[in-house]
Amino acid sequence: MLAAVASRHEIRLAKARLARLTAAPAVPGRIVSVTRPVYADQDGTLVSFAPVVSFTTHEDTTVIGFCPFDVPTPSDSRGREVTVRYQPRDPAEFTLDLQDTRRDLWAVVRFDLSVLLIGVAAVVAGMYLL
Repeated sequence: MLAAVASRHEIRLAKARLARLTAAPAVPGRIVSVTRPVYADQDGTLVSFAPVVSFTTHEDTTVIGFCPFDVPTPSDSRGREVTVRYQPRDPAEFTLDLQDTRRDLWAVVRFDLSVLLIGVAAVVAGMYLL
């Protein structure tokens, strides 16, 4: 039951974010840097790339932030011109790709449905085995 409540909350948050960013203004931006964090442990080394975007809002606020998921081929994205959609009340909430934000919503829905189906299957199996 707790999982269902948490699931509905996650879906509601993802839908609200998508709605805010769909209605958000768009401005030009530029990828000014690409960070390259390297994580090493006993299982090996993981290298990831996180582009850093800079843009100026219609309210003349300059924003610099990470956008690790919205950029195709992030390793060579430095200097790329991009279109940024941002939330005027909180410019830290922005996206470069509305389609990616939509995919995020559907990923949350798919994950939550999977967890729900596994839970129902476990209950049915438990009842059958009793």
